[in-house]
Amino acid sequence: MTAFSIQDPITLETLQGKIEKIVRGSSPDDLISWEIAYQGSTLHGPTRYFSHLDEKKTLLKEQYFWKGKLTGYSYQYFTSGKLSSKERYSQGEKWGQQLYYFSTGILRMQLEYTQGLLDGVCLFFWENGQKKRETRFSLGKKTDKDILWDDRGHLVEDGSTPNKSL
Repeated sequence: MTAFSIQDPITLETLQGKIEKIVRGSSPDDLISWEIAYQGSTLHGPTRYFSHLDEKKTLLKEQYFWKGKLTGYSYQYFTSGKLSSKERYSQGEKWGQQLYYFSTGILRMQLEYTQGLLDGVCLFFWENGQKKRETRFSLGKKTDKDILWDDRGHLVEDGSTPNKSL
């Protein structure tokens, strides 16, 4: 007995190059399924994961690979269908603005990356939407002290004294 079911691969063409096969499969309990595109044995093209709770097919994750490396946007979703995260990749590394959400749809984190390293202003939010923390990075190194707010939006730490946690 195999742990996963794999359906027969299909072949299709895209504007970005030939996808030789898309492998479809599912978990033993059929609660998760996937579609993974390959060029030879290398990930190349769209990859999608689905949940099958309550007999409903819900997209959980969608991303694109170019010659084995994550490229473009990667989207993750809660089982409710709401967006959980939107990440951007360039040649396998996080690049640009990354957004992460609470299950309510409110922004949880906004991070900036350059060549896979935190770079720029990083913002964190309370579940009520109020800003929680702001910190700055330059190519992976923290450059300033954190500025912190409580969940009502009142300034708790202005960055003038070191704090102990990130």
